[in-house]
Amino acid sequence: MILRQLAEYIQSLHPPRFPVMDDLKRAKRKSFQLPSDNAIRRQIGEKAAVIRTLIEFCEGKDEYSQTLAVCEAADTVRREAPADSDPEVMREDLGYVYLIRAQGSYKIGCTRAPYRRAAEIANQSASGAELLHLISTDDPEGIESYWHGRFAEKRLNGVNKQSGKWFSLTASEVKAFKRRKFM
Repeated sequence: MILRQLAEYIQSLHPPRFPVMDDLKRAKRKSFQLPSDNAIRRQIGEKAAVIRTLIEFCEGKDEYSQTLAVCEAADTVRREAPADSDPEVMREDLGYVYLIRAQGSYKIGCTRAPYRRAAEIANQSASGAELLHLISTDDPEGIESYWHGRFAEKRLNGVNKQSGKWFSLTASEVKAFKRRKFM
């Protein structure tokens, strides 16, 4: 029951992301049908256990594919973080190249704080945004430049697409980007 509620809650977030404790507390205040963060900790464990358990729960369930992707990304970030670091902070020596879908287009960019960046883009978009994939790298600018070059002919320009980092990609091009986990 808790796992289904958490999976549905993660998918309700815009952009979908692994919730931090403040998210869970806000959800509880808004009477979203979700157990308290204390109840989650008592029944499942700390963040790492929750992520692993949610991954197992969501595998093979198409309706939770978005939650599965969020949890897998959160697990990758968690495993790559130094043991003594805050789990909500990304590693300083790694950057991330992201693929975000918003308003029928795809944004490829780089950042050291991908979830914050996805939230910024979602706030700028009338219909929200979805973080589709992250590539961990020690050269985010170089890898971003590679993907921009690879999809140069798909680049969009126009209203709200001034940065030149927005693309009109096909499903197979998105799939090619998503095959990369680390570069």
